[in-house]
Amino acid sequence: MKQILIVLLLLSTLKSYSQDTIWHYINDDFISTHKDSASYLREVIVHKSHYAMTYYNMKGIISNYCEFKSMDPFILDGSAEHYYLPGMKYATGNYKDGKLHGVWLYYNTVGQIDTVTYQAFEVYNTMLNPQINRKKLKQLSIEKEQQFKGSVYQHLKRNFHLPSRTRSTSQTSSLLIKMAIDTNGHLLFLELLNSQDEDLQIELCRVLSHYQYENAVKKPFVSTLEYNHIEPYLSKDGSTFIADKMPEFPEGERGLRSYIAHTVMYPIEAQKKRISGRVYVSFLVKKNGKIEDVKIAKGVHYLLEAEAIRVVRAMPNWIPGTKNGEAVDISYTIPINFELR
Repeated sequence: MKQILIVLLLLSTLKSYSQDTIWHYINDDFISTHKDSASYLREVIVHKSHYAMTYYNMKGIISNYCEFKSMDPFILDGSAEHYYLPGMKYATGNYKDGKLHGVWLYYNTVGQIDTVTYQAFEVYNTMLNPQINRKKLKQLSIEKEQQFKGSVYQHLKRNFHLPSRTRSTSQTSSLLIKMAIDTNGHLLFLELLNSQDEDLQIELCRVLSHYQYENAVKKPFVSTLEYNHIEPYLSKDGSTFIADKMPEFPEGERGLRSYIAHTVMYPIEAQKKRISGRVYVSFLVKKNGKIEDVKIAKGVHYLLEAEAIRVVRAMPNWIPGTKNGEAVDISYTIPINFELR
């Protein structure tokens, strides 16, 4: 499923001034098209240097809304409302200068709400880059580390929310987290080892800043653990479930990376124009393992997007995801990097 960034309500203050409204018909790849081939209607209201962008499906139901202070580059600033599916909220809140800010509401698939508060990134930065001597941190015994990891896992499972911008590219996250705990059982520092996603870093800091290890701690210690987060899968008809197991490339994650590295052909024209970046491709892994419905979830340039789609369509059959032990159709998203050398 594709998620784009959009806003919650068109502010009355914006409507009280002269403004321009621009409409576009958008297809499934979020490219402008004609009405008869459109999947979404995009409304952009411009007031001075502020932009309010809303996406509707062709039945007029909102599917995303966001406010921006800049469109080139995109800098979110103001209210936002993100959706699982058109008309079905995922999260509402605010961005400030492109960062998560203040109170956010997260909705589960039955409409229950969890209210969280994000502090300024500078506050969390003290957790990410503390002034401590890490060489003096001890390692736990195998038994005690297993107890600690189990405790952290349960805390994350109860409190972690996949930030909307992260969720727009993937409904799953495998997080490799390095953290240290002080003698009071509180977080001393945190590192996200396998991602530079700032939203994920802020969310982890928010959740783990409230964590306390209940067992006795004689000396500050460090531990590295993996947390796998899987969002409920929603089909186009609105039904939802949490998979027992997500789809997998035949040789696993390492095999997928190897396949992409050996299959991608960086377009010569893109190299000449110095075009680079990361393209996110979404697709449906059918219960028979076949790949269908390949689309761009987040693009960079049509030259790179065309190559990324070719690579995904050429993939061998996957090992399908399961629910209650039975194979099911599940959508999946992968990133494909194009780096100039």
